[in-house]
Amino acid sequence: MAYMLSAQLAAMSLNVKAGFVSPTAYVWTGSSFMPISTLIANANTELGLHPLTPDPSQYRAYQEFLKNALDRATTT
Repeated sequence: MAYMLSAQLAAMSLNVKAGFVSPTAYVWTGSSFMPISTLIANANTELGLHPLTPDPSQYRAYQEFLKNALDRATTT
């Protein structure tokens, strides 16, 4: 899961850097709205703390949550 989160994080970071997405824009996370900048920071921190999350990992669900939120923001 960390690999997919990393891919979504890279895509969103590049979108922000290129000016395609405002870091102050909000994205629906599936349960609430969150600013893109906060989502990027949370994903970056999570990957730094848990860079590998195979199937039995307890951190996998949170990484999937972040990945899905980034995916929603990238595809809309």
